[in-house]
Amino acid sequence: MMKKGKIKLKIVVASIIAVFAFGLVGVRYVLSSPEQNVFGWAWTETFGWLSFNSTNCDADNNELSDNPLCGPIGQTVKHYGVTITVDPVTSDFKLSGDIWSDNVGWISFNPDYWDGNIDDDPDNWCATFQSILGTASCSQAQATVNVDSDPAIVTGWARVLANDCPDALCPAGGFDGWVHLNPTSGGVTINKTDKQFDGWAWGGNIVTGWISFNCRNPYTGKPAGLCLTSDYKVQTSMNLMRPEAINLRVDSSVDPCDGNTTVPAMTLAWDYVDNSANHTYDDPLVYQETKVVEIYDGPTLIESSRDHCTQGVIDPEGFCLDVSGRSSLYTPMENELQYNKTYTWKVIVRNNQGVKSAWSQSTFNTPVHYYPIPNFSYVPPGNPVAGDTVTFTDNSMVAVPAEAQYNWDFDYGDPAPDDPNFVSEASGKIVNHIYNSPDSDDVYTVMLRVTDGLGTCEVTKDINILPPITKWKEIKPKI
Repeated sequence: MMKKGKIKLKIVVASIIAVFAFGLVGVRYVLSSPEQNVFGWAWTETFGWLSFNSTNCDADNNELSDNPLCGPIGQTVKHYGVTITVDPVTSDFKLSGDIWSDNVGWISFNPDYWDGNIDDDPDNWCATFQSILGTASCSQAQATVNVDSDPAIVTGWARVLANDCPDALCPAGGFDGWVHLNPTSGGVTINKTDKQFDGWAWGGNIVTGWISFNCRNPYTGKPAGLCLTSDYKVQTSMNLMRPEAINLRVDSSVDPCDGNTTVPAMTLAWDYVDNSANHTYDDPLVYQETKVVEIYDGPTLIESSRDHCTQGVIDPEGFCLDVSGRSSLYTPMENELQYNKTYTWKVIVRNNQGVKSAWSQSTFNTPVHYYPIPNFSYVPPGNPVAGDTVTFTDNSMVAVPAEAQYNWDFDYGDPAPDDPNFVSEASGKIVNHIYNSPDSDDVYTVMLRVTDGLGTCEVTKDINILPPITKWKEIKPKI
């Protein structure tokens, strides 16, 4: 049975110094880069310290030691390190780069370094560990950080590259094997708050044994105050959070009285929050780069933003590769929606760092039926003459006629003294109105409001009223 051994504190300082005592001459180095974001020390019960970044001894990254625990100040320090990166295709968080041990040599998170051709290696190690890895390719065993759990769970493997370790630093024959980051007993996690690694990895009895990532983690027989004596830990500077699409909603600013019998245009909206960097959409450095929106009628997908990419270019995951992806809005195609339905819609977003969110989901309802489409005509047609009775007739389209109410407004007109039909406001499908005494040609406004169970829509038309026709009376001249 694997058992976590006690840490021998008396060799802590000596081991740190030993890491660079040889100057690491002749070792295959992995040059660090500005993106490297994992640093600190881990402890192995068998071979002592593991360094995750050359900045442990070279804080300013100038290849010269500035830590007296690592040897003389100014001694040459080659660059190496470990990075959490985001896969540009899957948005998975993965570990890459190399760890250094003065006793074991390199421990690599890079599948490409695992004996070159990892699926046809001369030592047949991939085939040997195939059943353990449970993957079709050894490259699929790359260490991955599941940031959707809390704490983030680290899974996968690293490989001890003894063949790349010179005899001066490694025992004869070296060590060659795996480090399991998520063994049945133990396992490595990352605290999302302080970004420190926790837990234990297993490197086998003949390789590294148990690897402790943080002095604060308990184990059988752990002496009290260990972190005060040797405050070691592995930590990352990367924020292990994903962006989010929140507050999903339907934009209600669209006018439903658009004169169509199809479902009126609506806009699906959300707020973009980038938890991965504690930024919002307004931040110029980290922003929503693209999105995918899907709409479902029950279990059936009826529309996807993949089908309406502005430039027609999408990546393997269906994200539009154009500027429209930055907008936190989406307008469904009108012909895809029906009245009196409840639809489910989902959105996933990805920021310009390649980190995508989880799917966010909501629902929206379409109206029971189309809104009224008001229209009317009048007689006499053309230009009625002042004093004529003008009859206005409703020609509106309504989905449920029994629900409809019709109200008219006239901006001018003198009612006939004794006729209640001649009014400046009226209701009904057919109404009469009279314009009594315009002094000259003038244009007046008539408005019809149609109301049903959904709401009120209106239409306005102008009517030109001519002055009365002059009547001539022939008078016999006087002689």
